[in-house]
Amino acid sequence: MPSIVEVGPLVIKGVLLTLILSCLAGFLYLALQLRKTAYAKSPLYDIFASALLILFLSWKLGPLLSEPSLLWENPIKLLVVAGSADGMIFGVILALVFVQVKMRKKGLSALLVLDAGSYFAIAATLVYQILTPVYGYATKLPWGIADEYSIMSYHPIHLYMGLLCGIGIAILYVKRSAWKLGEGAVAHFVLMLFGVGGLGISLLAPQQIAFLYLSKIQLLYIVFALASIALTRLHPVGIEAGGDVHTNAGKE
Repeated sequence: MPSIVEVGPLVIKGVLLTLILSCLAGFLYLALQLRKTAYAKSPLYDIFASALLILFLSWKLGPLLSEPSLLWENPIKLLVVAGSADGMIFGVILALVFVQVKMRKKGLSALLVLDAGSYFAIAATLVYQILTPVYGYATKLPWGIADEYSIMSYHPIHLYMGLLCGIGIAILYVKRSAWKLGEGAVAHFVLMLFGVGGLGISLLAPQQIAFLYLSKIQLLYIVFALASIALTRLHPVGIEAGGDVHTNAGKE
């Protein structure tokens, strides 16, 4: 995705357009999964849309976390500068709190929200990764990609992540009859997919160490994997040899 995209008279930053397209893909995939269920007209869309707005504002205003003087010295700069990773992390926390409050008000189960959010996340991540090139270590493998500044080939991290998401969506399609929405199996699978798969792919690219010799994104992947394990313990999901998924959730 180019840094600047012209759409008629409009000039849009590439990163912003990428985020918009990713969110649209996520909502479209979620709508496809909900259309023939009892949740087709549920408030899930409004909750996710509001949570995404919180994420965007936190990301966009993220520079204030490290440079709060921008607010009174040069507020216009906030409209120009890109958001920050710290702002995104702060936004995730705020969004999670918001979703939790809305869940209680609307009487939605945690497993339903987690499953729906997993559908959204895997489709949105697929589009985002494809449109956002990220290169890892140099490689001699035939699928290595050379960027415009080097004659060497590098691991296409974005394509690896896109492929991971594509495989995940294919598995979700195959398991669509067994993994019912609201049982937690979808969330369990997607969290483990991102946790283990993302962590493995991250080893093919340089990382900025944040804690315990791990980068922030690697720590996040580990959190995903641990959350998947915790979800299994709290809401046991058994996958039999035949591929059927059974859970005690929602059978009270």
